[in-house]
This record gives sequence, structure tokens and C-alpha cells, in this order.
Amino acid sequence: MSEGYQADTFYDPVNLYTRLAYSMNDTTNLEFHGSHMNSKGAWPDALTQAQFDSNPRQNPGVADTFENDYNLGALVFKKRFGNDELQLKLTGKDEFVTMRYSTDTDFDEWEIIPTATYTWRHDLWNMDNQLFFGAEYREHELITQIFSLSNGVRQTKTKDTLREDKSFAFFAIDELSATEKLTFTFGARFDSYEQKQTDQIGSTNNAQQSDNAISPKLGATYSINPGLNLFAGYNSGYKSPARVPGAAYSAGLDPEKIYSYEAGFRGTPMPWLSYSFTGFINQYEDKWVKTGIAATDPYTNAGEVGAKGIEISMEANFNSGLLQISATPTRSQSMKTS
Repeated sequence: MSEGYQADTFYDPVNLYTRLAYSMNDTTNLEFHGSHMNSKGAWPDALTQAQFDSNPRQNPGVADTFENDYNLGALVFKKRFGNDELQLKLTGKDEFVTMRYSTDTDFDEWEIIPTATYTWRHDLWNMDNQLFFGAEYREHELITQIFSLSNGVRQTKTKDTLREDKSFAFFAIDELSATEKLTFTFGARFDSYEQKQTDQIGSTNNAQQSDNAISPKLGATYSINPGLNLFAGYNSGYKSPARVPGAAYSAGLDPEKIYSYEAGFRGTPMPWLSYSFTGFINQYEDKWVKTGIAATDPYTNAGEVGAKGIEISMEANFNSGLLQISATPTRSQSMKTS
């Protein structure tokens, strides 16, 4: 258990993880990954400036407590066909969370995600080529219940919603080595979702949404030598409201879209030293922002938001066989937001 800086705050997690692998033959493998986390804790209350100046470690008011029971599992099948590889993956999650702030909130959630991918490695017009493509389906259900509190005792149920969503995606990324030094990357992803929320004690929180989008990506890398590689790329992304936490969901929330441009250079001038220098421009449409700091405060769309900046990182890794030292200082600066 770890104690917080303010009085009577703590976090007490218990984590279990397992991995089982079975090699059926030289080309076929089956794996299971499973994890369980049970945690509880208490968050601090906000302080006024006067309270902070008086005693920054105080925690006035009633403790904001929470408990979380989280289970995650994945079954993975891998099959190689020469240089190619097929992967089938089934992921499942079950989680229950209860949080006691000014209200008493319960989340009961599960999801299942089957995914299939294939990596195809074959020359194309005498050039090295790798095509990665696949499909993903997600079915998700979340029950959110909120109760009023009086003297720390649960009272009237003020919210009871059932949120159900189904989404699927198709994606493909091709990496083509035009020469030994020049590589091009092309890709795209199609996303589609349907979401329905049912108010189980009224009709105020009923909602239904659906949408789809295509997100392309382009990139190129030119390798001068191991110590210097030039790169540039364009990426786009799409995030549906189905990914919003239960109590923060808003029926009027539109999907968030991002368009990202980057260019820079990186390399490994020595076996133990690598670096990266990247300039970027990010543009958001319908950016998600919280309307408040509470877990039940909904998200809203902030319109168009942009940012640009640079990111510099360097990693030194010394490994003598007995001792390994690794350091990765990173600096990132945003130059402009609109």
C-alpha cells in the first residue's frame, strides 16, 4: 500500500499476471495471457489557496474512496506460412468499479474483442514488400448507476443507464522498400460503430449514435547510415464516443478526429546510443474536453484545436553482461495551440 501526500489518502493494489504458451509444432503457437487487479484507495480533496498555504498536507471533508475489480484475458493463435504469419486473437475484459465522492457511483462493464491479422512478405516488382492487414470487432456493455449520499449512506438512485455498443474496423499497412535506403509506408483504417444508451429509470439519458470514417496514413524513411535516418509522415486517427467512460458520456458528443504531420531524423551512431529529433503538427476536429474535474462531468467537443512542437530524445544503454544501465531523457515542447 502506498500513502498519498495529503492526509488519509492511499492506493492499495493487488496484481496477478499469468502467461501460458504451447508450441503445437515449429510453425504454430498458442498463448494465453491473463491478469487480475483488485485495488482500493482514497483520493484527496481539493484545497483552497488559503488551506494550501496553511497546511498543504491536510485533506478536509469526507474521504473520496474507490474500489476496483479488473480482469483481462487474451487467447492468441499464431501460424507461420513460410515468411507469412496469421494471428487470431480473442480479448475479453470484465470490470466493476465503485466510487464514493459527493455521490455513490457503480460501473459494471464487460467487452470482447476478436481480431484477425495477416502479415504477407513478398517481393513486389523486385522490391522488398510487407503488407499487414486485418479486421477487428468489439462488443461492449456498461451499466452506470449513481446514488445520492447522506452522511455517507447510499440513498436515492439518480441515474441508471445501460450503454451497448458494437464497432468493427478493417485496416491495412504496406511497407515498400524502393531501394536499400528508401522505404515508403502506405496505410488506411476503416472504423464503424453503433451505440445505444438506455435510461432504466426514465428517458432523460436515452441516446443512440452511429458513424464511420476512413483514416489514411503515409510515410517515408531514408537511411543515410546507421547513425542518421531521415523520416516524414502523415497520420490520421478517429476516436468514437463509444470509448468515453460511462459517467462522462454525453449523447451530443461527436467523434474526435486527428491529423498529424511529422518530420525529423534519428539513428544509432553507436551500439549503445540512439537518438531522435522530431518536429510535429497536430490538428484536431471536435477535440474532446471534460466540462469539469469530477468523474461524472461529461465530455464535450471543443471544436478545432491545433498544436505544433518538437520532441527530442536520447537513449544510452550499457550492458556488460552483469550490469545494464539505461537512460532515456526526453524533451517535448508545444509551440502553439489554437
